[in-house]
Amino acid sequence: MKKIESFLKNRWKTAFFVFTLLVSILVAMPLVFFLSGRYPMRLSVNSLNLGLKSKDLVREEIIKDFEKKNEEKVELVIEGVKVNIKPENTGVLLDANKTIYRLESLYFKPEGLNWYFSLLRAFYFGERFLPSLQIDFQKLSAFKRDMDEKFGKTPLNAVVFIDDKGSPVYKPEKSGKLFKKADLLDVLRQALITGKPMVLKTKTALPKVLMEDVKRLVNEQLPIFSQKSLILTYDDVEYEIKGKDLIKTLESGVVDGKLTFIIRPDKLKEVARNFFESLEKEPKNASFAVVEGRVVIVPEKLGVAVDATRTAEIASRQLLISQRATVEVYLREVYPEITSKEAKTFGIKEMISSFTTEYNPNQTARVTNIKLLAKLLDGQLIAPGEVFSFNQRIGPRTLERGFKLAPTIVNGRLVDTAGGGACQVGTTLFNTAFFAGLKIIERHNHSFLINHYPAGRDATVSYGGYDLKFKNDYRSWILIKAYATQSKITISFYGTSENRKVRFETTGPYDLKPYRIEEVKDSTLEVGKRKIEDKGIMGQRYIVVRKVYDASGRLLYKDIFKSKYRPKTEIVRVGTKPVSKNFSTTETTQLTN
Repeated sequence: MKKIESFLKNRWKTAFFVFTLLVSILVAMPLVFFLSGRYPMRLSVNSLNLGLKSKDLVREEIIKDFEKKNEEKVELVIEGVKVNIKPENTGVLLDANKTIYRLESLYFKPEGLNWYFSLLRAFYFGERFLPSLQIDFQKLSAFKRDMDEKFGKTPLNAVVFIDDKGSPVYKPEKSGKLFKKADLLDVLRQALITGKPMVLKTKTALPKVLMEDVKRLVNEQLPIFSQKSLILTYDDVEYEIKGKDLIKTLESGVVDGKLTFIIRPDKLKEVARNFFESLEKEPKNASFAVVEGRVVIVPEKLGVAVDATRTAEIASRQLLISQRATVEVYLREVYPEITSKEAKTFGIKEMISSFTTEYNPNQTARVTNIKLLAKLLDGQLIAPGEVFSFNQRIGPRTLERGFKLAPTIVNGRLVDTAGGGACQVGTTLFNTAFFAGLKIIERHNHSFLINHYPAGRDATVSYGGYDLKFKNDYRSWILIKAYATQSKITISFYGTSENRKVRFETTGPYDLKPYRIEEVKDSTLEVGKRKIEDKGIMGQRYIVVRKVYDASGRLLYKDIFKSKYRPKTEIVRVGTKPVSKNFSTTETTQLTN
C-alpha cells in the first residue's frame, strides 16, 4: 500500500514537473524569439504572414507589399456603379514606414505586462495588425467633392430673392444625399487592405436654412434694406443704387455664419450695366499684318472686366454694417485667346496664294457689300486640320449688320437682296484656296454663267443655303488677308509654303442650250422699238480637273469640279407707245448695268 502511495505521489510530482516545464517552455518561447529579433509566430499584416520572421525581412516585405497595393486601383461600388480609382487620387495610401515603426514599438520595446501579453497573444492565438495610413486631406476632400457631384445630391437651403416688383419669391429647402468623410476613409482603408470591392453609401444631408428662417428674414430685415443705398465708385466716378433698384438685387445668403440679405452678382450687373460697361475693355488677340510683303505680329492687348462676384461680396458685407455703403468696383484683367508667344508658333510667315477678281465700280451698293465682306474676312485664321466655312465665319448678311440691297441670283433671275455681292467674295476665296492646293470640301456654281468669273471656277454662297468649305491640310496655320477697292478684291493666304504645285484643265463649254427670249411691253417706247433689259446667256457645262502635287512631285489628290449652267432668259422691252410720225423704224438696243 505504501509502495502504491509512493508511486502515485512520485507520478503526480513528475506530472507537475512536466506540466510546469511545458508551461515554462510555452511562456518562454515568445521571449526566445523576441530575444532573437523575430516577430511572434501568428502575427499578420493584411495578407502578409510575419510569424517568426526577422525585422529586416518584415520591413522589406511590408514596403514591397504596400508599394504594390498603392499602385493598384481600388474598386468601389456606388449606387450599383463600379468605380475604379488609383489610391493616390483619393489621398489615402498605405504607410509602410509608419506601420513598421508601430510594429517594432509594440513587439520589440518591452513595457510591462501588457507588452508581454500582446506578445503571447500574437504568438499563440494570432493577431492581425491594422496598417497605418498616409492621408492627404486636401486630396481626400477633392475626392469627396467629386463623388458628391457624381453620385450625391447637394441639399438646398431655403432661399428668398426679391423680384423686379419688389416682392419676395420663396424657394423651399430640399434634403440631399452626400458622402461622409469618415465613411470614405473607412471604405478606402478596407479596399486597400483587402483588395476587394467595397460598397460606399451616401447619407442624408440636411439643409442649414429652412423656410421659416427666410420668412423671418424678410419680415425683420427687408424694411431695413429698402432704406439703404449702395454707392459704387471707380476713379472718382460714383453710381448710386437705392430703393427698388437695390431691393431687386437681393437674395438670402449666409455671411460669417449669419443669415442675411446679400447682393446677387447677376442682378448687380443688370442694374449697373451702363456704369460697368463704361469701365470694361475687350481684350485683343495678337494679330498679323502684312507690311511691304512681310508678315509681322501685332502684339495682343489685355482687356478689363468688372469682377461682379467680388464686388457683390464686398457690397453685401458693407450693407450689413452701413446704411449708405460705398464700395469700389473690383476689376480683373481679361487675357486674349491668342498671345504673341502663341502667334509665333503658328508658322505664318509668307504668302501661299493670292487671287483677284474685278467688278463694276458703278454698282455702289454691291461694292459696299464686297468691302464689308472683305473687312469681315480679313485677319481670319484657320488652324491646321480645320475646315473653313464661309457662312459660319461671315455670318448672316442682313441690313442690321450694314449690308445693302444689291443684285443676287434667285431662281435664275437677278433680285435685290441684302448682301448682294457675296458671291464675288466667295468666288475669289475659292480660287485662292484652289491655287493654294487646299482640299475643297464644298463648292457650288451659279445657276447661270457669269462672264467676269473664271468659267467652271465660280462659287455661289447664301446664308442658310449654299456654302463654301475647304480644309487647311497644311502643317501651319493659314492667315486670310482680304482687301477690296472700288473695282476689285484681292484675297491672299499666308502661312508656311509647302511648295505645292497645282495643275488644272478646263473642258468646256459643251452641251450648249439656247436661252429663251421674254418680251415685256413698255409704254415709254414707241411701237417698233426694242431694248434689251437683261441679256440672255446660253446654257452650258464646264469640267475643271485639278491635280495637286507636293514638293517632291507626289500626287496629293485629284479633284473634279463639274459646273452646269442653265440658260438665262433674255428680257426685251417692246415699245407700245404710238408713233407720232407717218413712218416707223425698228430699233434694238442693249441696256447696260
